[in-house]
Amino acid sequence: MNMVFINSISVVKDSLCSIATPSPVLQEVHWTDWLDIVYKIAMILIALFNIWFAITIHKLKNKKEDNFKEADRKIALLKTLILDYNLKFVYDFFDSLELHLNELKTKEANKRNIESDIQADFKKLNEKFINLLSAVDNGLYGKILQIGDDCRDKLVTNIGDAGVNLYVESQYVKLIKKPYEEAKKEMLKVLFNYKGI
Repeated sequence: MNMVFINSISVVKDSLCSIATPSPVLQEVHWTDWLDIVYKIAMILIALFNIWFAITIHKLKNKKEDNFKEADRKIALLKTLILDYNLKFVYDFFDSLELHLNELKTKEANKRNIESDIQADFKKLNEKFINLLSAVDNGLYGKILQIGDDCRDKLVTNIGDAGVNLYVESQYVKLIKKPYEEAKKEMLKVLFNYKGI
């Protein structure tokens, strides 16, 4: 950038000097003189454009580098502050939730107690993991919270439906296992794909 800038200034200086130099003898102006003047003005404009272009490219490059540095900082914070210490709570949540959901496979399952246990599992996940994500990135926090809330709502709705026999394998898979597994996969996918931007 500095070389382009120096060359451009030299061209502007030389062009201005040659235009400003008065001619000692009045001469008749020919079309070649006009062409020379136009050429020198064009060179000045090209030099000014090069200066502007170099400055613009430099600013864009700095802004892009700043964005990458900020993204790297956010990823490092996520890893250091949250994932290293609290990711175990996510896996504990999935294990506990799966145990409670498996209780629905029996005919004698107490849906009300299971629903209460599921609500407690989701509350614990929010307190131990999801709420901490807002310290790093509100967008990531919102996505993970939405996935958890949607999963909880779907499971609670399906458990509360009195007309559904969840001890029937096909019903259990469709209404309980599938939404749970999709939410688990989506939550891990969002965490894995986090770019810090």
